[in-house]
Amino acid sequence: MSKVDNFKLEAQPNSGISNFFFMTAMKWWCNIESFTNFVYMKDPTLTAIQVFDRYTRNLIEIAAIKNIVPNVIQYINDLLKNLVVKFTFFYYGMNVNDEINNFFQSPPEKQSSNLFQVIESVNDELVESEYETDENKCDKAPPKIDKLAFHEAHNAIPDASKMRLKSGRVVEDVLFNYVKDKDYEDETEWDELTSDRLGIPSLPQEIAKELARYAKNSLKKLCKIVNTPYLQDGVDYDVQQHYNLEWIQMSIRALVNLYENVDLPLVRNQSEDWFTVFLFGTCIDMCMRNVQLGTDVKRTDAPSLASTNRKNHNRPNNARKLMGQKIDGVVYIINQLLEVGAIEAARSFEGESNKKYISENFKMPKTLRDMLADHIQAVGYDGKKINQIQVFGILHLGLRIQFTRLWRAGGSITIFRKDPQLYYLDNKFSAEGIKTFLKFLAAVYRYKQIIKDNLDILNSKANYDIESSEEDLLNELMGVDRLSTPPPSSRLVKYFADCWRTPKIYRSPKSKKKQKLKE
Repeated sequence: MSKVDNFKLEAQPNSGISNFFFMTAMKWWCNIESFTNFVYMKDPTLTAIQVFDRYTRNLIEIAAIKNIVPNVIQYINDLLKNLVVKFTFFYYGMNVNDEINNFFQSPPEKQSSNLFQVIESVNDELVESEYETDENKCDKAPPKIDKLAFHEAHNAIPDASKMRLKSGRVVEDVLFNYVKDKDYEDETEWDELTSDRLGIPSLPQEIAKELARYAKNSLKKLCKIVNTPYLQDGVDYDVQQHYNLEWIQMSIRALVNLYENVDLPLVRNQSEDWFTVFLFGTCIDMCMRNVQLGTDVKRTDAPSLASTNRKNHNRPNNARKLMGQKIDGVVYIINQLLEVGAIEAARSFEGESNKKYISENFKMPKTLRDMLADHIQAVGYDGKKINQIQVFGILHLGLRIQFTRLWRAGGSITIFRKDPQLYYLDNKFSAEGIKTFLKFLAAVYRYKQIIKDNLDILNSKANYDIESSEEDLLNELMGVDRLSTPPPSSRLVKYFADCWRTPKIYRSPKSKKKQKLKE
């Protein structure tokens, strides 16, 4: 291996070059996938084109460094020829070798314009092709952005169905025009847009009292109470009355069992599924799986029905059905086939820049929006009902738990809100740790109340639904058509935009060596 391959860039104060190029040897600079992962750890909102643009600009800035090694310039020259040409101009049959050569032959002070103009002109023309989601496929072509389709998607939203703030600005239009670098930051408007008008349902007093009984300052006392029946002598168990009491005791008993284990299972590294089976399956799933509400939970990479509906509702009947987003857990209403909550899990929490955490935070809001869209359809696009509905998510990463919610602010604008209250469960017994665990159980129950509130809205009759009279029933039995009075048009939500498709990640073809090993 040559010394050039191991070349490392020295720190350049006040430069815009990414730390990726300072932290890695030059032999890794050609790996755009590693650069992409590095950039997304800090800013997962960047588009594929923005990442590519930043990558090429960084290479050009490195080549323009004073007294840079000539071999490095040649290496970057070759990189740009291969990557820029293949990534962009392959689709148009254009040849930019002359522009790249001119760039490296021109003085450093002029290098920052010529090639940038060529790259930017093509970036403006890149389009995103339609694709079918198939995780087993490996596209040879990189993702493209269809700007024409993006404009058409925005223009398809009727003005009457957009969210208009009191100031007169239309939120969809503001978001659409943000690329023009206009300053739309207004504290009053932002507060209006993100106002938490629904909130989290409060905890019933009887549940709070029951949880408080388990706040003990020693493991021995806690063991005693979790093994004491919660029913008084002579009282028979009734699932309608005592299910929540059973859930509380079983959840705390599961934690006590782990605390008593001499092998300290909570201290050791465990798999994602281990936490689900031995702890959160009882704490979360048992609570959400409720006979009174008619709800259940699907676990372990369960395809979201809401996501499936969104991907397939505009597809031809003879087209292959696309599978919805796979989620670690889905809370759903059984008899209505409606999903109301999503659960994402990981074996541990390794910081907000961790790839797993970023991935889960990307999947969660998109999945919740699909769920909300199904609820909007279920209530017949009744604006009054829609404004009272919200869906929720739970992230449990190791012993760190965070709750999220999503609701419609207006028009096609939804707000994804993370609960600022985080719950860190202790891996060993402590009095404060038990209090934190009890607060976590209280939060789980409160979020379950969201399901109850949604069901009340779904099953409620609107003000305009008048109870049928005997004459109406008679006419209906006789087959006399009688159209029900529709709700006032001002209350109907005529349009709710779908989630934008996620660009496919470019995966390099598998090497022949790996293919032979599999064979």
